Formats: sequence, C-alpha cells, structure tokens
Amino acid sequence: CFIASEAVGTSGQVIGVDMTPDMISKSRQNSKTRKVKNVSFRLGIYDVNYTKLFIVYLVYDTSM
Repeated sequence: CFIASEAVGTSGQVIGVDMTPDMISKSRQNSKTRKVKNVSFRLGIYDVNYTKLFIVYLVYDTSM
C-alpha cells in the first residue's frame, strides 16, 4: 500500500485490505510512522478453505 500511495500522490487514496485486526493495527502504526495520509485499512476475511477473499468492511472515507 505504501508504494501505491506514492504512485497515486497526495490527491489519490489507497485502501489496504488485511486479514486480521492485528494486521490492521500494525499497518495503521506503520502509516503513522511513515506519515502517510492517503492510505486506509479495512478487514478482509478468507473463507475456511483459504481460496476466496471476502471484504467485510470497505467504505471510502472522504474525511481523510
């Protein structure tokens, strides 16, 4: 996501999808450390067989 955030620039927005709440927390910490403001993170869950990705919560937040 951080490479993509550079590619889209300050006028763009990147949404990262992580598989666990812990991964989202770590990604958000990294975002703050890197001072990246055009990246947000959402939770995605794999099915039991780990073959399909379900995006549970993916909403574009325009307040960022």
